[in-house]
Amino acid sequence: MSHLIGHCIAMSLDGLTGARLLVEDPEVPHGMRLLMAAPYPMLRSAVEAGALAAWVLLPTDGAQRLARNFRARWDDIVQDDNLVMAFTAMRPNDTPAQMADKQRQRRKNAHHVRDRKRRLRDVATAAGVDTKEVE
Repeated sequence: MSHLIGHCIAMSLDGLTGARLLVEDPEVPHGMRLLMAAPYPMLRSAVEAGALAAWVLLPTDGAQRLARNFRARWDDIVQDDNLVMAFTAMRPNDTPAQMADKQRQRRKNAHHVRDRKRRLRDVATAAGVDTKEVE
């Protein structure tokens, strides 16, 4: 759990630092730039990462905290899989070699996702967490 929380806090701080770099004007002491949209994704990332850490740590019951930790990690697996699927989507102008490569990447990813989910289920079960709650 400490790895997840540490990562969340680091991501939150990094997002806040990035937003600050976007907003501060380096040419004007104590000056600010008013960018229309650029800081908001950085701030959203910072808030989401911090909120995830808070959500995982919120329950006073250790078993609930552990279950939330596993749920967050399950969601990471699902989101990583969605990203690979989006990047390997077939396009109308793909060559046969590109289509074959994308299919190979998808097969490799499917094996990887199954393995990660199985290992997470195994660890959750060993920790006494119901895998239905994790999924």
